[in-house]
Amino acid sequence: MTQKCVDYFRKWKKEPNFCGLGKTTANKVDKYLEFVEEFSEEYKFDEELIYRNVPQSSITPIMRFKKDSDIRSKVKKQIAQTLRDKHAVSLKYVNFLVGIDPTTKPLNQNPIIQSTSEIPKETFAKNNVKEKLRVISSVLTPGQMGILSDVAKKKDLDDEYAALALVLIWAKERIKNE
Repeated sequence: MTQKCVDYFRKWKKEPNFCGLGKTTANKVDKYLEFVEEFSEEYKFDEELIYRNVPQSSITPIMRFKKDSDIRSKVKKQIAQTLRDKHAVSLKYVNFLVGIDPTTKPLNQNPIIQSTSEIPKETFAKNNVKEKLRVISSVLTPGQMGILSDVAKKKDLDDEYAALALVLIWAKERIKNE
């Protein structure tokens, strides 16, 4: 980020929405500034360093998690380590950390999300199968979703959600036997 961007965020803190952005966009800027302040206090980084190396767009994947969530904490630790290593943080990297970007490594090599148990619980409290499948597909690669589809067809299951439950049962049994 340039000095111009740093100045923009400083001015926003003094005079919120000074440029008249729409409500949604202004809310995103507010959430970013809140994140920067929280991150700066927690990891003792200068806010300007964060503005320059952690773009607003790069943190959008973790904003869907509650502030006290384990995943958000782990991702923030990784971001802090990346800054200590003197590297910038990209959206692609944060997507990888939370398991969203299927063009990077598969879920099982992901350093943050290691199982579907880390998908927000309120998602599974709903009885909406489409929502459950949307969330599951957001943390699995297309290949992994294909495997679930195949399992669902071969075992005559209703959907990939049921297939995931079956696969997790198989995995649990396999771990027990090892």
